Amino acid sequence: MGSRHRPRPFGSLGWSLAGGLALSLSFPPVGFYPLAWVALVPLLSRWVGRKASLALAREIYAVFLVASAATGFWALHLPNELQSALAGLGLLLVPLPITAAFWGAAWVRERFGLKLGLTALLVDVLAAEFLTLHLPFGTPWSVLGHTQALALPFIQAVEIGGVLMLSAWVLALNIAAFMAIEASRAPAPRRWADRGVAVAAFSAIVVVAALYSTVRTAGDDVPPGHIRIGIVQPDIAADRWEDPQDEKRVLHLARVSDALLADWATEETAASRSNFAATPRPDLLIWPRNSLPVYGDVERERELYQRLSTWSTRRRTPLLTGARTAINDEGRTDKAAQFFPLPMSRSQQSALLFVPSQDGATRYDQSRRIPILEAVPSAIARSVGDAVPAFKLGSRRTLLPAGRTHLAASLGYESVFGDHTRRFVDDGANLLVAMSPATGGLAGRRQHLAFLRLRALETGRAIVVAAPSGGSALVLPDGRATHLVSTNVPEGTRVEAPIYSGKTLYVMYGDWLGQLALLIGIIGHATFAYINRVRPKKAPRSRSMARMRRVPG
Repeated sequence: MGSRHRPRPFGSLGWSLAGGLALSLSFPPVGFYPLAWVALVPLLSRWVGRKASLALAREIYAVFLVASAATGFWALHLPNELQSALAGLGLLLVPLPITAAFWGAAWVRERFGLKLGLTALLVDVLAAEFLTLHLPFGTPWSVLGHTQALALPFIQAVEIGGVLMLSAWVLALNIAAFMAIEASRAPAPRRWADRGVAVAAFSAIVVVAALYSTVRTAGDDVPPGHIRIGIVQPDIAADRWEDPQDEKRVLHLARVSDALLADWATEETAASRSNFAATPRPDLLIWPRNSLPVYGDVERERELYQRLSTWSTRRRTPLLTGARTAINDEGRTDKAAQFFPLPMSRSQQSALLFVPSQDGATRYDQSRRIPILEAVPSAIARSVGDAVPAFKLGSRRTLLPAGRTHLAASLGYESVFGDHTRRFVDDGANLLVAMSPATGGLAGRRQHLAFLRLRALETGRAIVVAAPSGGSALVLPDGRATHLVSTNVPEGTRVEAPIYSGKTLYVMYGDWLGQLALLIGIIGHATFAYINRVRPKKAPRSRSMARMRRVPG
């Protein structure tokens, strides 16, 4: 009797908030990923003993608000004050999908038992995260699977089901750990058996993931070829780099590029004199995101692009550069100038590839934008005179030819979305180039690079990361990352990036796990609601009848 009424360990609100803090520490940039395996146990202890009420929803929201705020705090440090304020308000919305998932599962547990409730929790969380990844207002930083971005010994299975498979893995570990603690409340003969089963389940989940990763990385994966790339890092401060009208950066980038190409040619000459194989010129030269200014004038842009095309031809080197390109600005009002720089209302993020001896450039326009950080809802945009780009649901995917291969460029935070990245690979991209944002500080850059490890694992492609300052890297398909430039001076660096042509299961089928969870969740909750409505209710016994039954004779 005493054990039946024994309070649950870690069942207080304080422990739940501590779990939210532990969850935030498991996300990059801190990246202490084992904390995520048990961080939700206090919340589950609280969740299992409470009714599906508004009070429970507030507690769940508070826990995940702690996690989202501690994870995305860097988003508040944006060059524009209005966007920083909107980003702070946006953080308040991040916990809503997973709060709804926990509350819906609590409703199932309350009416149909703990086992069905935990099953519903797993399904609902995956469905909520699937919507987070695919709806235009989604913020993928909050996905539980991203806590494991640095857990390379355990996450190779991400190539099967994407980051949502890691979310299911993390949640399953927390449920197993919770059941081990919950077993302490059972009667003595049953206590040890239940605890043993839970501990065995927790261990099996970890061991199976580790074994798969070990087998997956055991063989020698020899790529069919390499592409020689030069990356230019200008080392310009973030606030200046985000200035869309700075024309001097183009000359600065050209000078650094010429120095890099001159060193390359010197080594080629020395190698040929020493009877060694000569080092060829690069197959591609990369400038970071926002390298070219925006004029708001198509004719001036064409003139700049023509000069860059000539520059590329004279150096016999293809140039891939990030740029702000002009868009239609009809309907703009002068009110916009109060909030954002003038060219921001006429520009979009683009990647331009200049190939020697070819007129013009192959162009890809950013097709997936992060709310607030890169775009605002259309209603807000209208209120400030369309000063910033509104949400854009998608545009034509464009592969960029580079020598013997095709590459795909992602601009800003596009590469955080796994489904967006894998579609380029499904179209035939052999190499990915991530033009990282300059905002977010060191924490934001480290977090972005950690998430790129998952994109490489999901797609089976190497990713070349080009950053304006301190973040250039090469991420291999097994998730290992090598920082290419570590100094704080303008310079270029060279890298041989491997190219691959195979397709992972995730590339072929996408977020199938999330789609399945969404389907099961809709059908399951509709069924539960129907059963709860039509099943007969037990008639309560009156107090007089209860007293009569207790009277002897």
